[in-house]
Amino acid sequence: MAADALSRVPAVDRPQASGIVQTVRQLGGTLGVAVIGTVILSRQRVVPAAERAHAAAEAMRGGFLVAAGTFAIGLVAGALLLAGRPDPGD
Repeated sequence: MAADALSRVPAVDRPQASGIVQTVRQLGGTLGVAVIGTVILSRQRVVPAAERAHAAAEAMRGGFLVAAGTFAIGLVAGALLLAGRPDPGD
């Protein structure tokens, strides 16, 4: 997808566009890990040793739901953005 986006940028601007794409990718990954980690840690609670595995699984489920929701929003946003773009071959 990044290659397709960069192919639509004029050749003179591709180095800057590539840098922006890589920066946004790194920033998104970093923020994603931070947000999901925060959700997991906020859902964990102090429990007896016998219940720790169940409590950890519940906390992970919350993090997974946040990740899945974010992915779905990104997928829809990407589809909407690409739907309105003309084909470069036209």
